[in-house]
Amino acid sequence: MTQAEFVKAVAEKTGLTQKDVKRVINAMADVIVDVVKEGDTVKLADIGTFKMKEVPEKKARNPKTGEEITVPAHKKLVFKVSKKYKKI
Repeated sequence: MTQAEFVKAVAEKTGLTQKDVKRVINAMADVIVDVVKEGDTVKLADIGTFKMKEVPEKKARNPKTGEEITVPAHKKLVFKVSKKYKKI
């Protein structure tokens, strides 16, 4: 499902305009990213949790050359689905 299809489906369910739905979705994404960047988590009831995860430095290989490289430690945004939807 594309974002446009998602926006259309939510607009049909809520009676809001597609323009309003798109603004709300974009605002939600911005707020989630801002909160998680600050080190906090975002828990959405019955949906799941967004948080930042520390990824340690690791060794990897360049698939073209086979050369070993070091991937530096970094952070990444992760989403953990709620127990309610794990069964789907």
